[in-house]
Amino acid sequence: LVDDDRDRALAWRARIRAGTSPAPKAAHGPLRVLLIVGPRLAGDAAAKISSPLWPHEQSDLAPDRDVVFGRLPNGLRYALRHNQKPRDRVSLHLVVNAGSINETDSQQGIAHFLEHMLFLGTDKYPDAAEYERYITEHGGSRNAYTSYEHTNYFFDVNAPYLAEAL
Repeated sequence: LVDDDRDRALAWRARIRAGTSPAPKAAHGPLRVLLIVGPRLAGDAAAKISSPLWPHEQSDLAPDRDVVFGRLPNGLRYALRHNQKPRDRVSLHLVVNAGSINETDSQQGIAHFLEHMLFLGTDKYPDAAEYERYITEHGGSRNAYTSYEHTNYFFDVNAPYLAEAL
């Protein structure tokens, strides 16, 4: 995550918390997708790290009215938001509620290591550089980061190329 993106995300979060997020706009244009998944944990750890509720469902802060929240039959939570800019672009984030906090002393670094493993090739893109090439050739970028509590995989691409990018 580049510093400029991080700064924008933190500023957006601060506006949400302060109740000064922008007024809703028409729901058309490119689609921004956020998928959130979490590990199955037991006891207090499950309650603290992998709540079945969205944060706004446990708070007096209202979410952005442009965001549609939902849950798939398999329990995967999602949030969808249409954006006007950049035009004809799609962004997808997959947030896994597991980060370095979930590691034991003997596992330190494994979450970050696994984050990098995603970009070493898949059945669809066996060559490690092939996925990166597809994304960049179609106007996009991809990256990931591991934090204390979660791992975030994300990419953006020109909208007509979304299906193949998935």
